[in-house]
Amino acid sequence: MYLNKEEILTGLAHSACWAFFQGWYAIPAALISGFLWAFGGAAETSKNWRRIGCPIIICLPILFKYPWVALSGFLLHIILRLGYGIPTYLPDGTCLDNGSDLGRLWWKICGGKEVPDKSIERIATIGVRTTLALLAALAFMPLAWLSLIPYLIGGLLLTFLVPIIVDKT
Repeated sequence: MYLNKEEILTGLAHSACWAFFQGWYAIPAALISGFLWAFGGAAETSKNWRRIGCPIIICLPILFKYPWVALSGFLLHIILRLGYGIPTYLPDGTCLDNGSDLGRLWWKICGGKEVPDKSIERIATIGVRTTLALLAALAFMPLAWLSLIPYLIGGLLLTFLVPIIVDKT
């Protein structure tokens, strides 16, 4: 089984951005989240490893101190259910993968047609990942009540780090 480097780094980023609130658990949480994120995206595995496993791993240490943060984990689970697949086409226009609803939306926004186009695919992928990262940051908004500055730093890091990971890998 092949684990995609981009997926590992994205999962790691989704967890590490909340390190201030996770305390000492931040390092193992980020590593486990990175693995689960990639494992949930690998061929022949369930996406639930990402959709359920990552919210649990990310929120678990925060839950011990602040049980109401469970809402953030539930919201993150819902957000990850949106998916981020981009439509995939063969040169003859045959659709290999319809992608997610969000992926199709960004594909259309970027002007994608029923032919392969790597430049549009790259821009649409960055758009989808940025949208999901921003929604994930908003899901953790209850943390702003605990400490506004670390929440803003974590949310901004997540929103801007994920597109950079996608663009550079």
